[in-house]
Amino acid sequence: MFMVKLELTRKIDALGRVVIPRELRARLGWDIGDTLSLCCENGTLAVSLLKKQPAPKCAYCKRPEREVRVNGKDICSRCLEKALEKIV
Repeated sequence: MFMVKLELTRKIDALGRVVIPRELRARLGWDIGDTLSLCCENGTLAVSLLKKQPAPKCAYCKRPEREVRVNGKDICSRCLEKALEKIV
């Protein structure tokens, strides 16, 4: 696959963080929760994907969909509707 070179600049914030822009994360297939490896050699920092975070699944029906997160549990829209019907 042919990839066009993408160069971006970002500043390090007061806590030492650098934001990896959304377009770059999308191009690399990196998502929230993925684990990255950082390697420094001869003044160059290399960042690579170490481990993908599993896709969120509904805590009740196990469908690979998440509508909301309640008390640390991912809940899909269908299960959320069922829960709201029982409350109301």
